[in-house]
Amino acid sequence: MQVKIQFEAVVSLRELRDFLMGKQSGKMVQRAVQALDIVVRQIPSYQFTPVGRSFFALDGHPVGEGCEVKFGFRQSIRHSEWKAMLVNIDGEILIFHLTSLSLVAYMFEQRDDNIIVMIARGKTPLHDCHRSPKEGHHAS
Repeated sequence: MQVKIQFEAVVSLRELRDFLMGKQSGKMVQRAVQALDIVVRQIPSYQFTPVGRSFFALDGHPVGEGCEVKFGFRQSIRHSEWKAMLVNIDGEILIFHLTSLSLVAYMFEQRDDNIIVMIARGKTPLHDCHRSPKEGHHAS
């Protein structure tokens, strides 16, 4: 696997300052706001488990059936109509399945013929906590 890093663009925070001072329209500042959003997300990405645009605690609370609930947050930077920058933080809850087994390995581990037959017929009898984090439940 190769990773290619390339220069994308120069982002001027001057445009953002001018916008906040009322000297420029808001259409040109989106790139600066997006760059700040990336910078603000950098540290949490090392300290928490990132899932999409959200971050979750490394430790969770067991809820049974091989699942645990983790508390987290989603953050973003926005410019406001009050000529100021705001950091918006929303709380979230997500249920994680603790094993890293594939679906097939999980089915054989459970050894429940009814589950195997139902999945083979295209039905999914799994509990919500057995689904991947992308399919998990979010609460804001």
